[in-house]
Amino acid sequence: MAVQSRVGSAFKVRTARSEYEAAALVITTGPWAAQMLASLSLPLEVVRKPQFWFPVRSRVYAEDHSTPTFYYEMPYGLFYGFPCRDGQTLKAAEHSRGEAVANPMNVDRTVRPSDLEYLSRFLEECLPEVDPVPLRSCVCMYTLTPDRHFVVDQHPDYEHVSFGAGFSGHGFKFTSVIGEALVDLAVDGRTSSPIEFLSASRDAIANATKP
Repeated sequence: MAVQSRVGSAFKVRTARSEYEAAALVITTGPWAAQMLASLSLPLEVVRKPQFWFPVRSRVYAEDHSTPTFYYEMPYGLFYGFPCRDGQTLKAAEHSRGEAVANPMNVDRTVRPSDLEYLSRFLEECLPEVDPVPLRSCVCMYTLTPDRHFVVDQHPDYEHVSFGAGFSGHGFKFTSVIGEALVDLAVDGRTSSPIEFLSASRDAIANATKP
């Protein structure tokens, strides 16, 4: 995707499929944010994150048994997961660690034994009714900021352009409010949401971009 500068009263966005024009633009390009927003020199790190679906040995972790989404802080890592919804598997993954990804187009999506080392230990210690040998897996990516808070701001060079980046593995929980704030910034240039601590000019971001 390539974003052109203003064409008359609109922005033009060119993709492999087509071209689009709009009076306002919101840029949220995940692990490609650093490339799309290169002029801002945002200190974003992309890391590889495997996730797994494990067989359950009983219904104790079923959603209809009031099992919640969970997050554990262990001495050897941070782990999260979701209740069993299909009667057969439970999704779990490690929130900590992650191998740096130089090019998001070439992330290694092959699951390795080392990807399961700490996660299997966690399951055996904390969720004994889960089989630590997964049935299936996939590999995604986190885009991390230095302080692990998001970047949500208005583009300094273009009026009516806002951007969101660096969601650090937990942005999905805030999609509704973040989406509203991004639209406000793009359309009105301001938002009533208290997002100052997510600014691209905050110390954690600004200090990390200094030479």
